Amino acid sequence: MTIDLQDFINNKMRMSHIYQPVMLKVLLKSDGEATVDQIASSLLFYDQSQVEYYALRTKNMVGKVLANNGVVEPIKSGRKITGYRLLVDTLTEAQTASLINLCDKYIQTTSTNVATLYGNTGPLRVGTYQVHLGTTYSNVQSTDANYVALTKNK
Repeated sequence: MTIDLQDFINNKMRMSHIYQPVMLKVLLKSDGEATVDQIASSLLFYDQSQVEYYALRTKNMVGKVLANNGVVEPIKSGRKITGYRLLVDTLTEAQTASLINLCDKYIQTTSTNVATLYGNTGPLRVGTYQVHLGTTYSNVQSTDANYVALTKNK
């Protein structure tokens, strides 16, 4: 079945958000096919509410932790935090690449463990999981896919 896409977009598409045109744009740019992850990434790119959500997470959580550990300092405009600056001496390209690879390693390891913990493929099992660097949780219990109880090891 062939559809007149221009007619659909101009006359038939009903929108409450930008999702449909974003998905169509991704499909059009990738010869008519795209993975769910590609489409989801594009939706995220256009979703200002998600940007705002992660801006709050950056300021209230991760930025605060890295600042408290002396790794970064906030960049401010008046009293408002507008960014962060690394508190390290100048790095060579090789040092920067090595540190990026190290970050990628921890992102991959933690992402895999969190996916396992939150059960992307089925119910959780009671067990021990390394979720965050240096913190091991045991007695993982779940009553459903949306609730997880953890006991932190000492």
